[in-house]
Amino acid sequence: MAQGWSTGAVDCWVGVEGQGGPIFLGHASGDGFQIEMRPQFEPLMCDIAGTKVPYDRAYEGFDAVLTGTLARWNENIYATLQFYPNSKLAGQGAISRGTDPYSYRGILMATSGFCYPIWLRYPNSLIAPFTGLPRGYHFLACMMESDTMRPGAKPYGVQIGFYAQPIFFPATGNFVCYDTDMSALSPGVPN
Repeated sequence: MAQGWSTGAVDCWVGVEGQGGPIFLGHASGDGFQIEMRPQFEPLMCDIAGTKVPYDRAYEGFDAVLTGTLARWNENIYATLQFYPNSKLAGQGAISRGTDPYSYRGILMATSGFCYPIWLRYPNSLIAPFTGLPRGYHFLACMMESDTMRPGAKPYGVQIGFYAQPIFFPATGNFVCYDTDMSALSPGVPN
């Protein structure tokens, strides 16, 4: 049976290296977070189909983009994520926020261990009318793709975007971009 759904105020958590597990990043403004799943296809061109329309398309996997405007956030965690591309450098004194080492140009993010997990948890999934709604989404390997600060006389917000990349697991032969496991997160309302 079809029904209306509401996730509630989505909690955004990040697994930043050296922070002792998933840390609450913040809540988005009234529009929440947007999760764009992006299946990728490569066109197969063939003369019998013409030169404009593919004869077929080969599936190439999928990735995801997560975007939202933070209305309430943990500034220390946000600052840590701004150490591009490696949040592990935060607080080490080697570089400061807004600086990036030249030796990182061309680095492979997932291979180098610079990606981090993100959880978008749906608190309403525990309310009876919303039984069946996933508890949220856990993206295994993410990197900040954009952050736009919006200071001014109105309430301050940070428009933030993450790229979620699939990771290959040789033991299963699968690429995994996300799951719905929220067990690593603290129960209750984050502060």
